[in-house]
Amino acid sequence: MGRGDRQSVGPGRTGRKPEIATRNGEPSSRQLADAADSLQQQGERRKGLEAAAKFEAAAAKYQDALDAAVCQRHLHGFNLIEDGANMRTPTGGNIISLEEAIEMRSSLAECHQLLADALVAAAASLPDTELNPQVERQAAATAVQHLTTALRHYSCCHPSAVLTSRGPNAAAGVTPGAGVGDAALPPAFTVAAAVAVAAAATAAALPPEVAVNAGNCAASLGELLEEEAERTAAASSPPMAWLPMYDIALQCYRSAAASYKSAVAREEDVLTLSNLGDVLVQSGTCLYAVSRALRDADPVLAASALSSQTAAAAAAAPSEWAAAREAEAQSDFMAAMSSYETACSMCDSSQGDDLPGLLCNWGSALRSLAGCLQDPAARLGPLEQAASRLDQAASFDRADPAPLCSLGDVLMAGGEAAEAISLAAVTSAVSNTPEAQAEVLPAMAPEAEATAAAARHWYGIAMRQLHAALTRGYSAALTLRRDEPEALVGCGEAHLALSRLARRDPVAAAASGDGGGDGDGDKNAAGADAKDIASRHATAAVVAFQAAVARPERLGGWRQRCDVRYNLACALALVGREQEAHQLLVSLLGCGAVRPSELARDVDLEPVRYLPWFQALLAAA
Repeated sequence: MGRGDRQSVGPGRTGRKPEIATRNGEPSSRQLADAADSLQQQGERRKGLEAAAKFEAAAAKYQDALDAAVCQRHLHGFNLIEDGANMRTPTGGNIISLEEAIEMRSSLAECHQLLADALVAAAASLPDTELNPQVERQAAATAVQHLTTALRHYSCCHPSAVLTSRGPNAAAGVTPGAGVGDAALPPAFTVAAAVAVAAAATAAALPPEVAVNAGNCAASLGELLEEEAERTAAASSPPMAWLPMYDIALQCYRSAAASYKSAVAREEDVLTLSNLGDVLVQSGTCLYAVSRALRDADPVLAASALSSQTAAAAAAAPSEWAAAREAEAQSDFMAAMSSYETACSMCDSSQGDDLPGLLCNWGSALRSLAGCLQDPAARLGPLEQAASRLDQAASFDRADPAPLCSLGDVLMAGGEAAEAISLAAVTSAVSNTPEAQAEVLPAMAPEAEATAAAARHWYGIAMRQLHAALTRGYSAALTLRRDEPEALVGCGEAHLALSRLARRDPVAAAASGDGGGDGDGDKNAAGADAKDIASRHATAAVVAFQAAVARPERLGGWRQRCDVRYNLACALALVGREQEAHQLLVSLLGCGAVRPSELARDVDLEPVRYLPWFQALLAAA
């Protein structure tokens, strides 16, 4: 989501009384737990697959510790007590206390959760020669398994279940939820659905700190499942295939929210309130995504998918169903904003609370809300509020580029919204064709003067917002950290957008002063100035994108790297470096990162669309 990491509450790793092995020579459950704790701490000091190996070993040790405790209970008939440190079994081992058993189970869950995170991070940091969609997808699938296991263990961190043997079977006797259970679903989804429902049901029985960690786990699980749903929908699969996937991702988010709310009800905490806001934004974004996907799907297939989930007579029409999901999303977003506001009002820096981080999360959440709205004019309000929160966060002067990068993203989104409003004003008076939109804003007839004025007004706002994204956002971040990948990519995108605006309306571009002129010359001079402006911004975009791709592993996963390279190819094409642009585009087409139809309609490639090399590229593809 682009926001700060979720805050976890550790089990505390309370000091344990040293214990020798039991009389039969077997290590005691405490000894095994201590060994597991050591392995977990080693993993936390490592990265990637090295960290994953330590977490996997730690999880196995914690499982052995629990198994030893279960065996002790079955053999000697002891029940868990509040403090068993001074009571011993016939074989010489101490009886573990209830608190210790819950800590072991919670730590076991945490190791599976950390293992999942490490596997995903390891895949994202692979060199280009080893990273591809299949590798990423496999890492995500394995992470889903570990997160599901972790959530299952968190759900058992209460007296009646903490010493169940091995991995508890959460699916037994649990209904996945409404609309879930399609036999065609991958098994990982159906299992995750059952575990999410079980976790929500037991949230109130868990200690508050365990409930928070369970919420973090469920939110991460929902995120990975939603990504798989998006991939399935993007592959032109029928709604029957991906609609239940979105439902299960949403169930995970709902489970996370239930866990956070349960913890807050008992111990009101700033970080937990922030985490609650984050997951409500995730659920709201997910609801908008599935609504948009269903609206874009074939109406007959969409109706069939909905009727398969409910009784045919009760199934809503796709448009009604989508509208209901969007209303639900709005409710989630409003609840998220309330949660952030409460968290900020409670913030106490003397207690170590991170107000700048909370403001950054709040601002990013408002940007997420704006990104879900179809009407560009409706986006402006949330974006303005987001910029205010991020300005506040950046004012704390912590030498942290994160709020400045987020501020750049918000101002960039504001510029794109203003550009869309300007284009809408133009197309209300001229032919609504891609060719007309890509050309210079035409001279309007006298009766359309008001429309022309509105178009120019919003064009000017777009230019100012994009310049602000550079100066107040990305460039400011680069003064703090000159190789910050997010800032470099943001700079490139802002320059690319400014280049596009200069081509779209040369007169307005020259009048804006971007090129250093006074804007009072004739149209030919304005056109020359605008061409120079467009070229300068495209050149600056090339510089920024090339700096970003110099270390691709810092850009994120396969899709993120491909997106940056695609933008670099566009910028190279605009400055006449055709061979380099051609090479990149051929590579992106070959790996499936971009489709020929996307190249053909990309407005950033309009100046080169009819050049021989580009036409040959499309023909070959």
